[in-house]
Amino acid sequence: MRLALSLAIPFLVRLLGSLLISSWWGCAGGLPPVAVAAQRHNDAGTVLLAENHLDDAEARFRLALEYHPHFAEAHLNLGLLLLARGRRAEAGEHLRTAVELDEDYAEAHGNLGVYYLLVGDAARAEQRFITALGIDPGLREPRLNLAELWITQERYREARAQLLRLVQVAEGDLLAHAWLAYCDQRLGRDAEALDRADKVLTRDPLQPVAHLVFAQAALAHGDFEATRAHAEQALEHEPTREAALATLAAMALVTHDADAAAALTAELLRHNPRSRVGLWLAAELERQPPGSE
Repeated sequence: MRLALSLAIPFLVRLLGSLLISSWWGCAGGLPPVAVAAQRHNDAGTVLLAENHLDDAEARFRLALEYHPHFAEAHLNLGLLLLARGRRAEAGEHLRTAVELDEDYAEAHGNLGVYYLLVGDAARAEQRFITALGIDPGLREPRLNLAELWITQERYREARAQLLRLVQVAEGDLLAHAWLAYCDQRLGRDAEALDRADKVLTRDPLQPVAHLVFAQAALAHGDFEATRAHAEQALEHEPTREAALATLAAMALVTHDADAAAALTAELLRHNPRSRVGLWLAAELERQPPGSE
C-alpha cells in the first residue's frame, strides 16, 4: 500500500548573532556614541552568555544599559538571554526596543521574529524574518527559520526557494540541504530528494531530517523495515520527533497492527494535541472494525 503523508514538522528556532558580535562604537539615528563602559560590559556579557553563565551575563547586560540606555546591541543580547530563561514578555520588550533604536539592525529583526514564533504569532514572525533578510540577505538563521516556518504551513515551494538561496551561499549547510530534500519530496521530486538526502547522510549519518526523508520514501514504497530504521533515527531528535511518530503510526496502521498504531498515535497526540496527522490517524483507528488486527 502506497501511503503519502503531509506532515507538519515542529522545529527549533535559532537565535541569531548576538554572541561575540564585533564591537561598534556608534548608534544609528544620530544617537550618541556608546559609552566605553557600556561596550565593555556588553562584550563581557556575550562571553558569559556563550559559557551559559546566565546570572552574570544578565548583570553585565543590565550594567551596559545603565551606562547607555539606548544601546541596541545590549537590548538585543538581554532579550536573547531572557528568551533562554523563558521570560518571554520581558524578552519581547528588549527585542522590540533594539529594533526601535536601530531599524536597520538585521539581527534584531531576526530575533524578534524568533520571539513572535515562540509566542505563537507566525504572521509577525514571518514579517520580521523577511525584514531581516531585506537588510542583510546573507544571514543564515532568519532564512532558515523562515523556510522552516513555511514548511510547517506546507508552503513547500516558497520554503524551497529560500533554501535554494541559502545553499548557494552556504554550500556546506547540511540542515539546509536536508530541509531542501524534504521540500523536494513533498513536491513530488522524489529522485532529487533521495539523492540530496543521501549526500547529507554521507557527511552526517545521524542527520534527522534526511532520515525522515528516507523513512517516508520507504513507507510510500512498502519497505517497512527501512521505514522503521530511518524513522527511529528521526525519532531521537525533537525537530523531527512528531513526524517520525506519525510515520511509525501510519506504518502500523498500514500493516494492521492496531495496538501499535493506537499507542503511537496516542504518543503523537500527547506530543502535539493539535497534530493534523495525529487526529487523522485517531479517526482512522476509530473506523477500524473490531478485531481488525
